[in-house]
Amino acid sequence: MVGLTALFTGGLLWVAWLAYEKLLVQEARKKQLEIVVHLVEKLKYLNLKWAKIIMENREPKLDSLLMQTFFSMPMNQRPEKNYRMFVPSTDASFVWLQDFSHPLMPEELVNSWRKLVGGLSPRPHFQSDNPPDIFYCVLLNPTNLSKQGLESYFEINEGTDQFFDGILALRQSITRWFSNHGIDNINTGVIW
Repeated sequence: MVGLTALFTGGLLWVAWLAYEKLLVQEARKKQLEIVVHLVEKLKYLNLKWAKIIMENREPKLDSLLMQTFFSMPMNQRPEKNYRMFVPSTDASFVWLQDFSHPLMPEELVNSWRKLVGGLSPRPHFQSDNPPDIFYCVLLNPTNLSKQGLESYFEINEGTDQFFDGILALRQSITRWFSNHGIDNINTGVIW
């Protein structure tokens, strides 16, 4: 009788453990979905001030400026060739979003983000004594364009092509992640 009671109790504990384990996985998946949706919302509202800059008399001059969100960068706006590309180094810039360091952030999205920002030089590359004639920037403040301000920008090693390709890869990995989790009907106007 004692053996039967112990077996019954052990069985109940085993079933309770399996239910707890399943509940834990479901809660983690729900939390992961919340994290990805929060990231997409944050990226959706990030305004990128994509600027073409020409050096005139050793001073940067704004040649063109496009206001775009992270998900609405049209491929037809891509520069004709692989120009040098600079992005801001401040924590407020899109490059250093803290969301990607969350432990539940899907690894595929983290890897896509690393590919985009992994091409950054380890230090600011814009040198006021040897600037490129034409380059592109994601500007924090277009009205405050100066050589001194641009010295705090990091260069993307492979230039504008790597920047556009990195954004496209991140958008595709987000879409693929939703699709892999059974969410195929997404607002593609936001993603593409």
